[in-house]
Amino acid sequence: MSLGSGTKTIQIVSGANNVTFDGVNKFTLQLPQSGLRTPSQETWEVALKSMSVWYSWFNISSLKGNNTFKYTWADGVEKTVVVQDGIWSYGEIRSYLKQQMFANGHYLLDENGRETYYLDIVLNDLYTFTGCVTGRLDQSGSCQSRSLCI
Repeated sequence: MSLGSGTKTIQIVSGANNVTFDGVNKFTLQLPQSGLRTPSQETWEVALKSMSVWYSWFNISSLKGNNTFKYTWADGVEKTVVVQDGIWSYGEIRSYLKQQMFANGHYLLDENGRETYYLDIVLNDLYTFTGCVTGRLDQSGSCQSRSLCI
């Protein structure tokens, strides 16, 4: 299928004759010898427009040691939040942490009556990391500072 001057699209279908999946992480596509370049082209250019890779292994697990959060509340008591082994998204982990803090009574109400949590998880797509934002409470329950930990 032609998309423009000299541009062709090849659909890759799992199980097709020119596609093989050898081993755990190896994918091979045999491109045709002709039809992709014109006689005036000396090199080939190939671009990947999109790809979906499905997985079924847990990204959060006790075996990996990445299933717990610890924080110390204003009363000085350290709390541990344990996340069940499974496939968790960033949003699900963030919601679960807030749910556990709510269950422990570890939040305050702002002047409008909204719950305020002094521990949060933030996602930075630009630098591809997840960090946390913490707030330090004084004896009156006011947040004195907020910091980002990575």
